[in-house]
Amino acid sequence: MFNYVCEWKFKKDELDVEFYLTDKNSKTMQKQINVFETLKNNPDLLKEYESLKSSMNEKSLKEHQKKKYEFYHRILGE
Repeated sequence: MFNYVCEWKFKKDELDVEFYLTDKNSKTMQKQINVFETLKNNPDLLKEYESLKSSMNEKSLKEHQKKKYEFYHRILGE
């Protein structure tokens, strides 16, 4: 199993654009799939996540990521 990630960053029409390709079998990708499936199958958790995202609108990227990953770890039982 590879742990390959390919990243692109560029500007388009004065907007910063970033995207990543990840090996579908990587541990990171499997966690993302688990988060997606958990949120898809639990409307209450999805609402909680949407509320969390909204509350982070004026926060720094670092704070947003910290809260997001705390939420992910909690719902995945890590």
